[in-house]
Amino acid sequence: MHQTKIGKKSLLKTSWVWCLLILISFQSFACVNSSNARKETEVKLPPKGVRLKPSLNRGHQRLSLAVEPLEDHTPNWVNPDMKKQLVNAHRDFDKTFSVTGFGPFIIISNIKTSRLEEVKESIIRASYNAFYKDFFSVSPTYITTVYLFKNQADYSFYSRKLFQESPNTPYGYYRSSDRAMLINLSTGTGTLVHEMVHAIIDADFPSAPTWFNEGFASLFEQSRIDEGSIVGLNNWRYPILKKAIDTNSFVKLEKLLTTTEEQFYDDQEGYNYAQARYLCYYLQQHGLLTTFYKRFKQQQTNDPSGIKTLTEVVKKDLNSFEKDWIEWAKTLDTSDN
Repeated sequence: MHQTKIGKKSLLKTSWVWCLLILISFQSFACVNSSNARKETEVKLPPKGVRLKPSLNRGHQRLSLAVEPLEDHTPNWVNPDMKKQLVNAHRDFDKTFSVTGFGPFIIISNIKTSRLEEVKESIIRASYNAFYKDFFSVSPTYITTVYLFKNQADYSFYSRKLFQESPNTPYGYYRSSDRAMLINLSTGTGTLVHEMVHAIIDADFPSAPTWFNEGFASLFEQSRIDEGSIVGLNNWRYPILKKAIDTNSFVKLEKLLTTTEEQFYDDQEGYNYAQARYLCYYLQQHGLLTTFYKRFKQQQTNDPSGIKTLTEVVKKDLNSFEKDWIEWAKTLDTSDN
């Protein structure tokens, strides 16, 4: 009886030890595999022959959570989510990508450091300062993430990777719902300025109608900085405008300025973009754009389309102005920069 009792105790003790060992082994296995538990979303790769280096492996980086100021609007710019988003960005991209805070922007890029610094200074900082010098007065309180990719392959891959979509343009685009700009820098920096307008006009003039939001942004997709001011130049949209005029296909200004967002974008020929851009270009060339912008923003509640403001600024009724604007547009040349 005593032997049996001792045997049961030994058996219970031995079973307890084995259970403990099994539990420890299971936890160790789970810990070892937890870093690999997150599976990446499967994406469709570009066509055969396109070389891809997606850079999805997690890298070991020294985190830099400092936010560089842009100018007077942002040296003390603080958003409680900035550091968190910087950490997340570092986590999601390997060491071939740099991640920096730059005013209200988080810039994530795999272009060369020297090129990135050039873009930050001569494009982002210079344009941002110019917009606030002549047009904007309300700074963003939100964060916009700017993805600057070195080539088409990375741009296409990460559009699918990050947002599960294929871009419908090779240049770049802005996702307003995610406050994210995706730019293919191999095509130039014009689209960066265009999309930056969308990102920051949301803070200064959030109710701007689509025709003006796109026309104003398009104006600066080809531009220069002159004594601290940004100046839009004649560009590739002019032949589209000229075609609309020559074929009598142009959209009457009254209709253009009252289009809905859906109507504006439902334009396969690109006439709406071209006309909206060159309406802004006319105002710029006649020294009226800053006045129009500030007055339109001020009285947009009572003038949602901008027609009233436009006629006030040009000091003509809309039909008379339209005739003058068309005649002016006919005289332009691609060398008029």
